[in-house]
Amino acid sequence: MRLLTKALIGAFSFALVSTPVIAQEVIQFGVGLYQPDKDKNDATYTPLAQYLEKKLGKPVKLRTVSSWEGLAKSLANGETDIALMGPWGYVLANNEAKAQAVATIEYEGKPEYFGIMVTNPKSGIKSMADLKGKTFAFGDKGSTSGYLIPFHYFQKQGINPDTYFSKVINTSHQAIQTQVTQGAIDAGADYNRNRDAMIADGLIKAEDSKIIWTSDPLQRCVCSQLEIV
Repeated sequence: MRLLTKALIGAFSFALVSTPVIAQEVIQFGVGLYQPDKDKNDATYTPLAQYLEKKLGKPVKLRTVSSWEGLAKSLANGETDIALMGPWGYVLANNEAKAQAVATIEYEGKPEYFGIMVTNPKSGIKSMADLKGKTFAFGDKGSTSGYLIPFHYFQKQGINPDTYFSKVINTSHQAIQTQVTQGAIDAGADYNRNRDAMIADGLIKAEDSKIIWTSDPLQRCVCSQLEIV
């Protein structure tokens, strides 16, 4: 997770090269629950919050929001001032409160990540046709990679998830990977960086998680509606 933090700080250093004057006395920095629990999430993003304090000259309070839809809404209603989110979250926040993207996040030198669908290799699932009648998990409905992009893909294929699958659930990215590797669900939607991080941290085994579909490149953005004075 140290590399992730460095990448995030690099993105902000581009966006904040000229330090603005912010009207708020305390800046609320919203992040989604990228890690399996809040403590790990806070440990990952606290250095970034501290970096922002130094650059902006204001106290920055880290605020973890449990769902991606909730994160977009919190930016729109002013509960958070800066938020790290995917393209769908940006669209929601921009539509509701004219929030603007001020930076993108680089992973391994590229400003992109990918939505994926995963299954357990023992499931025998190799294609979309093999998913018919199986159980499938989406992320929450504010997630770009976990919901919007795979749902749109199914639409283009003429697939109605409610009738194509025997059961559809919405849960967290981490839970999707865990339940797929355990065989509790047949397949689910996620994003490649989460799968890679969970494997690197020993939370799942690579041999128990098989990618059966990958989206076009996506970009995660840093969005803000701070009042500059």
